[in-house]
Amino acid sequence: MLAYCVLQAIDYDTLQHRMIAKEGKGVGQVSYPWFMCESTDGGIMVCDAGNRRIQEFFLDGRPARIVVQFNDGTQPSGITRCDNGDYIVTDDGKNRVMRIDSRGNVKWTVGSQGKGREQFNNPYGVAVFLNDRVAVVADFSNHRLQVLNADTGAVVGIIARNDGVTWNYPSGVTVDANGLLYVVEYYNHRVVVIKMDGTVVRTLGSKGSGPSQLYFPWGVFVDGNGNVLVGDRGNNRVVVFRLDDTSTHFATPGKAVNALITSNNRLVVSSEHFVAEYA
Repeated sequence: MLAYCVLQAIDYDTLQHRMIAKEGKGVGQVSYPWFMCESTDGGIMVCDAGNRRIQEFFLDGRPARIVVQFNDGTQPSGITRCDNGDYIVTDDGKNRVMRIDSRGNVKWTVGSQGKGREQFNNPYGVAVFLNDRVAVVADFSNHRLQVLNADTGAVVGIIARNDGVTWNYPSGVTVDANGLLYVVEYYNHRVVVIKMDGTVVRTLGSKGSGPSQLYFPWGVFVDGNGNVLVGDRGNNRVVVFRLDDTSTHFATPGKAVNALITSNNRLVVSSEHFVAEYA
């Protein structure tokens, strides 16, 4: 389970950014870089959706590389890393999920467009947990979370809330050190924290542009200190919800999609047209 790491505290109130990748089609450029995750060799794997590829970017000066270029209509949108170095990727273009290795070789694929079992309609965020045995996929336009066997890709169930409320366009999903799921509801402008049995623990955010509010949020990340970072796409910022029920935010030069903190305490943010490091 790699959605979190032990960190030194980051002062989210004093951050400035430097661009890692700007908009374009060349190597090292991006177009709609949705979700990302840390790679096994110190890089950042980015779903470069508009260019239909996965790129790896480095914060230590190494040049970017194209991990895999898709030419079959695939549009990678979500990505998470397994402990063995494989990646599970959601494909918004062909409404499927796949598992690839670090060179981009596909190990399995599952899904097609639809509402039935092992079908998807705009799959976006994905997270792995339970020692990489299970993957949860935010099945955006089907208003559900599908649970997959991470080894085979077979859909084994869904996660429904036990309060009877239907998911409202879930976009981002992650899991924390305690096994809690954090699910972004795009059209409800909030994050829902739930247990694996569907018990709702708490919600974060409400519609708006003020403190602790969100406007069309997209991705979510939990740092090792329990802070919850949300890509507040409609407000051009990342909102940070703290454990003490306070919050802060920092502005981004564009529609923030996803944030992550690497294992060596580097903060990276993707937007619709850039990837940047904040320090």
